[in-house]
This record gives sequence, C-alpha cells and structure tokens, in this order.
Amino acid sequence: MKHFYNIINKYIDKTDLETDIFTLKRKQFVESGGVPIKEKFTVNSDECTRTYDIAIELGKALKWNVTENGKNVTTVKELDTDKYSLSFFKEGNLFKKYTFSLNHVFKSLEYYDRDNNAIPICTFEPRMSKSGLVVVYNRQGSRDMTVLYPVSFSDDEYINKKIEENYTDYIVKANTDDGIIIFLSDEQKVNYLKCLEEIKDEVIKEEMPESFIDEDDISLGKMLEPHLFNTKRNLANNIDISAASEFMSDEEEKEEENKEKIALVPDKIIGNDVQYMYYGDVNENGNRDGYGRTAIFNGKTAYEGGYKDDKRDGSGSYYYKDGSLCYSGEWKNNKRNGVGVGISSRDKSIHVGTWKDNLPCGNGVRLNGDGTIKFIRKDLSQGGYIKITFGHNDSVVLAQYDENDKLMATKGFSKI
Repeated sequence: MKHFYNIINKYIDKTDLETDIFTLKRKQFVESGGVPIKEKFTVNSDECTRTYDIAIELGKALKWNVTENGKNVTTVKELDTDKYSLSFFKEGNLFKKYTFSLNHVFKSLEYYDRDNNAIPICTFEPRMSKSGLVVVYNRQGSRDMTVLYPVSFSDDEYINKKIEENYTDYIVKANTDDGIIIFLSDEQKVNYLKCLEEIKDEVIKEEMPESFIDEDDISLGKMLEPHLFNTKRNLANNIDISAASEFMSDEEEKEEENKEKIALVPDKIIGNDVQYMYYGDVNENGNRDGYGRTAIFNGKTAYEGGYKDDKRDGSGSYYYKDGSLCYSGEWKNNKRNGVGVGISSRDKSIHVGTWKDNLPCGNGVRLNGDGTIKFIRKDLSQGGYIKITFGHNDSVVLAQYDENDKLMATKGFSKI
C-alpha cells in the first residue's frame, strides 16, 4: 500500500469511497502516472445540482471548485511549505480540511465542529512505520495519539457483507491502491480477527446443508432398517447400470412407455415412500456394497460410486437435486474423507484438496467461480500451515498459522 486516495471518519462522514468523485479523480491521476486532469461537468441529483471545475497537475495545487445549487462548497489554499489545503463546507460551515503536498501526496485530514471552525475535533495523518503505512489518530482535547493499523477486507463479497453487518468497532476507512481498507488499533484488531473467524465458521455452516450435503439424504439414512426391504431375492441377478437409459423429458418418457422394453428394476428401494432407488451391487444382507448408483425419485442421480455396508465408501460423485455436481472424490463412512473436489451451489466456487468429515481440511486450493485462485493452503511438516491468499490488483498475502489455527505471521505483496 503506497497511496491514499481518500480517508473518512465513518461516524461523521457518509462519503461513499467507491463512488465519490474526489476519490475517483485522485485515483485516476495516480494510476495514470501523473497525466494531468482538467474537466468541467455537472451532476444532477434529487437533492441538488453540483457543478465541478477541476484540474490536477504535478507541482501545482489542486483546482477543485465545486458549487451546490450555485453556492461554492469548497476552497483551495496554497500553504507556505510546498503544500496546499482543500476545505469542504456544509451549510456554510467548515466540515473537513485535507492537506496535500504539491505532488498530491496525502498529508492529513481534519474534521471540524460546525459551531467552532477554529479547532479540529479530530485529525488523521498517514505515517510510515516499521510495519508499513499506518494512520495516526488524534482527538480534540487528548494529548495521546492512537496508531491505527490497516486491515484488508476479505476477498469473499458475502463475508465482507457479513463483516459490515457485524463488526462496527472502527473509525477510519480508506480508499487506497490496495482497495478499501479499514484501520484499527491493536485492541480493535484482536476483536476484528475474532469476528472474522466467527463469520467464516458461520458461512461454512450455512453452506454445508446447501452446498455439500443433502438434508433428505440425512433423514432417509435414519430410515434404513432391515424390515423395510425384501432381502429374499436373487442377489446374483444384478443389473449393469452402464446400460441404463439417459434421463428423458416427460414427453419422451410417455413415448417410451408405448414401446416394448424391459423395465429397469432397482436393486433396492430406500425409504417408506419410493424416493430413492438403488442400482448396483448389494451384499448378503441386501445392503449397498460395491459399485452402484442411487437415484432420486425424479430419475436424477444422487450418488454414483463405491458403497460399503450401505454407506458411501471409496471413490464416488455426489450431486445436487438439480443434477449438478456437488462433490467428486474419496468417501469413508458416508462422509467426504480423502482427496476430492467440491463445488458450492451458492457462488460456484471450487475446492480441490483433502477433506475430513465433509469439510475441506489440510492441503487444498480454493477457486472462485470464474476460475481465478482465491487461496492455497499447505500443511507444514512441523505442524500448522501456510495460507496464500490472492486479492484484487494482483495483491498476495502469505500467512502462517500454528496447529490451533492461531495467526503467527503475515507478509503482503501488492505486486510481484
């Protein structure tokens, strides 16, 4: 992180750092390598008509003349020491004042009480420390300054939304060349990381029933009692499931009913009602054992692969009710255990790696729905693991955790 495009105190400043014109124009200027900007335009909204007359050029103070319904709401003042200030007003009162160098490097931000424009109620100053860029925060009447450290948001938009809903114990939010970042004190950072881990755990639990296991399959599993099945039949007369016909539409099925054909007879019916049908190997007790396919009542495959004593075991593929793949890989005792690939129905993300008791565990790679890499996790021989997370703008974060998932060290790269 090298550049601040804008900073706000979220409690008193409702500026949207994603859409704010001042923020976006500073970002445009920095990302272009200092190409001058000179523009005049008008923005109409339900609240007011805002007119902009702006210019940004290296070595010169910013020109930022903004009027709302014909009244000027900004002023720029050149200072004595190669700096300039940009002030924003609300209802004729000074609201906030920025200070920049003539090369437009962010120096400070001050907020003012509308009843007293002489002394700022709080000040924020970016500073370079041994750990990188931080923000020093000072409140009116306080002799002590608080150092605030950057904390990047998660790459998962759903988790970010959860964090915004559940974690509000921070003051400073910034738009930077590393994206939107909040700044926290040491104490706040501990609470934030705790909140983040709790939210990640909640998201995993939310996804489990929808993405990685079927509720009906759990309830039907409890109904697998011997008296429900006819085990006195010719077990040797199994049907080759590879010869099973493809799934057909209702019209195609009606046409097929009129043709002379041998009906495909299931080797086992699961449940009091005919909801699941099994085609494949069974043992002397009539339980699924070997290779087979369990189909939902609508004819679509629920699971195809290895079984042992009526439970999924070995290699196999599990499907959602709509027929799309949920998981393909190794199973043990009816759960995903071993190496496999899971696909989330929520965001189409893909996890490739080792699994334990239905959850990703150990070495693995998580891909976003568009195929980009989200993170890589590698177990360490001495215990713990390394997690490499890939963010926006080619940013990379390396994090080392101990065997109890405690964060031990981090290192970030904005560009490789």
